[in-house]
Amino acid sequence: MSKPNYQPTRSLIHYRAPASRTPSHLLSRTATTRSFFTSNAHEEKSSLAFRLTAWGIAAVGFVALALWERSRIPRQISKLIQTSNTHEANGDLAAAAESLVAAVSLFDRHTTGTRRPQLFWMQLHLGELYDSMPHSPAGAVRRRFKDALLTAEESFGTDSREVGLALDRLAQLEHDNGSDLEAENLYRKALSIFQAVGLSVAAADYAGTLHNLSQLLISHRRVVEGEKMLLESLQVSESYLSKEYSHHVLQVLAAFYDSQDRPHDKREIQRKLGEPL
Repeated sequence: MSKPNYQPTRSLIHYRAPASRTPSHLLSRTATTRSFFTSNAHEEKSSLAFRLTAWGIAAVGFVALALWERSRIPRQISKLIQTSNTHEANGDLAAAAESLVAAVSLFDRHTTGTRRPQLFWMQLHLGELYDSMPHSPAGAVRRRFKDALLTAEESFGTDSREVGLALDRLAQLEHDNGSDLEAENLYRKALSIFQAVGLSVAAADYAGTLHNLSQLLISHRRVVEGEKMLLESLQVSESYLSKEYSHHVLQVLAAFYDSQDRPHDKREIQRKLGEPL
């Protein structure tokens, strides 16, 4: 019996199962996907870093601008005050007041807190400028002195020398405008404050207010009270102040005695002044 003519095919003999691996087209897609996410993550990190850097630069710029602004404002205020002083020295009170108004406004807008002593002195001097200007409205002057009074109370306290100064200026204004009762009350409040502060600190203020009140009292024929104020002013000036100040008070007393037809008292004052009798 003959053997069947059977030979295995090459495909069967050489057949190998494919290795377990990811097909190349899937590999390339996976690599592309990984690359995409890696690229996005890198871009996000770069974008975040850029934003943080930009924010940092902006913050530094803002701080630098704020510091520059803070340093610029005092220079502007100082320049306005110098300009005001120059105008005042040249006799141009209106221009001096205008520059000082700008300085006060700038200072008020850019400072905070209740203690602002520099603002008080600017406001007080501004009131004095307005008071010295011819035909200046009493209301405008009063408003400036009241602003100074409020700032003094906030910055120094209600019993401070600065409050006494503001009260004295307001009293002079009221006296000049015929409100003598109000003026007297303000003068007496100022004197009380100066006494409480102490004459070692406020002697000149106390003596000046005594003189101002004496003129008001004498104008109302309250001569005895007025003379008492003048004599006390002389005593304070001789004890605490310069010879020049005492000399001024003696001259006021001599004029007072002359107006009252009291030649003996006038001669005593002239003797102290070293004037010929």
